[in-house]
Amino acid sequence: MRADAGVPGAANASSAPGPGERRRSRQSAGVILGVLIGTVLTLIASGVYSRRAAARLDRAAMSIAADASPAIEELSAVRERILRITVAATEAVERSTDGARFDPGELARPLALLHRDLSAYRELPFYPREEILYADVQRKVNVFEQRLARFSALVSAGDRRGASTALTAELLPSAMDTDAGIAALTSFNAQQQHQLAIEIPAERGRAATVGFLLQLLTGVLGLVLTALVVLGARRYTRMVQAQGRTADDQARSVAEFGAKLESIIGACVDIAGAITSSSDPMRVFQLIADQARVVAGARYAAVGCGTDRDRPFQPWVSSGVPASTIAELGRPPRPDGLFADVVHDRRSIRLADVTRHPLFRGLPKGHPPLGAFIGVPILRDGQNVGNLFLARATGEAPFTAQDERAADLLAGFVAVAIENAGLYNRALAAKRAREDLLATVSHDLKNPLNTIRLSTRTLAGRVEGERVTESLARIDRAVERMSRLIGDLLDAAKIEAGALRTAPRAEDASFLIESAVELLRMIAADKDIQLVAVPPATATLVACERSLILRVLANLIGNAIKFSPSGSSVSVGAEPQSGQVLFSVADSGPGIPAEQAAHAFERYWQQGDSDRRGSGLGLYIAKGIVDAHRGRIWIESTPGHGTTMRFTLPVARAEAQTAATAAAPPPA
Repeated sequence: MRADAGVPGAANASSAPGPGERRRSRQSAGVILGVLIGTVLTLIASGVYSRRAAARLDRAAMSIAADASPAIEELSAVRERILRITVAATEAVERSTDGARFDPGELARPLALLHRDLSAYRELPFYPREEILYADVQRKVNVFEQRLARFSALVSAGDRRGASTALTAELLPSAMDTDAGIAALTSFNAQQQHQLAIEIPAERGRAATVGFLLQLLTGVLGLVLTALVVLGARRYTRMVQAQGRTADDQARSVAEFGAKLESIIGACVDIAGAITSSSDPMRVFQLIADQARVVAGARYAAVGCGTDRDRPFQPWVSSGVPASTIAELGRPPRPDGLFADVVHDRRSIRLADVTRHPLFRGLPKGHPPLGAFIGVPILRDGQNVGNLFLARATGEAPFTAQDERAADLLAGFVAVAIENAGLYNRALAAKRAREDLLATVSHDLKNPLNTIRLSTRTLAGRVEGERVTESLARIDRAVERMSRLIGDLLDAAKIEAGALRTAPRAEDASFLIESAVELLRMIAADKDIQLVAVPPATATLVACERSLILRVLANLIGNAIKFSPSGSSVSVGAEPQSGQVLFSVADSGPGIPAEQAAHAFERYWQQGDSDRRGSGLGLYIAKGIVDAHRGRIWIESTPGHGTTMRFTLPVARAEAQTAATAAAPPPA
């Protein structure tokens, strides 16, 4: 029994709150209401912040996946088109030498694809400052297209020399310039990817910190509330915690995908490097399989090419499977069964357990057991050029959608890489074929030419008659000219390959000049041209290989004689300078315009249109020889006032000069 039960009206008095109790009740209600409002506001702030943080993370991830990565893919495709165009242009020039007909479509088709890929890139959102880089690229592409049109016109017109000059002097430099601009644009997008990947973990950390503080405040306020408010606060707290977990999960997912994107970029760089550093396509395919296994976190990976259901994949390269197991398995699989869905339907497949798929036909004896599986077709211009297969062992976690997306992104780049590998290998094959041709020329043509020369000279001593003697002389001159052409081609090939070697010794500059003048004096006399030797005033020794420098002087003097008018003179001189000797060959011919002088030392260049008897390699070889001696060669010319060819050679060291002086014969 309660103590106040015997007092009349006590119960009513007790149940009715007094003014003080009502005041305290109002104060308590006010506190509870304030705490409740504070709790609600805290929950609202937590939810708003979580959603905004998640939105920022989503925007960063979408920027990586939907902007930077496709931009890199399209720009890489543009670079590949430029490479294809330059290779096709080079092949067109080479084929024109053999009289092959030029097809303008060989350049028009890749150019159209280039514009298509560039248009696809332009449709993507631009990052800040990206518009400036793109404007520069667009300008360079316009220049490249103009020069390509000019080159195509020259090839179509059969102007081999003009096409070759346009290729080396205009088209190839423009292609390299355009490729450099696109590479800068690609690097800019890769930097944006990298920056976003760095910002995502930082944003996630900030979201986690703020979420923790909001949750702590909500808990403190909840302890002050009444039982009803506490229950409500607990529900709100659970909701906030769920939101925090969702935000954490989203941030973690974005961060993981950002890490995968970084891994994909690194893999793409390695694969691109392997294409240009190795001539073995199997090594490139092996690197693709290895990198794909790392990017997707797979235990096994394989790359296979082929679409014929009756023939095994060829090539077929695997990663993660021991070499002994591969040897026991025998021939590669065929694009049939489950593989056919990937190869022929051209779609990606992701399975939690490959053994449960209706098209799975089992594994060969000795093959490691498989669980999770991803199959991705490698497509280029809608055509299957390869296939990427990834798997995990039985019992391991299945692949995620992010793993599949990462594999798709890598496959997109691999498609370009495979095609580039083919282009690169074809370029190497063309280079080897050219080297083989030169080797054949040097071996198979020199012997018959020597035989012809020996036969003509033998006949010249046995037969009589002016016409027969003149015919034999013409044959001998033709053989001599052909031998020089062969020698020029071989020397040019050595220079281009960097294989020209010199054995410098101390040589007297005066002796070199006088020897070269004496060698060509009769040729000059035939044109009524006087050769004048102007040796240095004092004995001067240069470090050089005598035969090579005599050839340089002979080429320069021969050019001067060819273009000098009858009755003029050609001056050959040398003068010492600081640490070097300056040689010069001056004529009084028509001169060389500045626009032609800039190309004078290029392969197959010839002055004017009056004489096409030479190979066009004389000045190119002269420059290669001078460069090999660590010298410099250039032209000084004014149209109508003659031309002066100059080159420098280093002065021989003191000890070499002493040895040369001691070994020199005494004066007569």
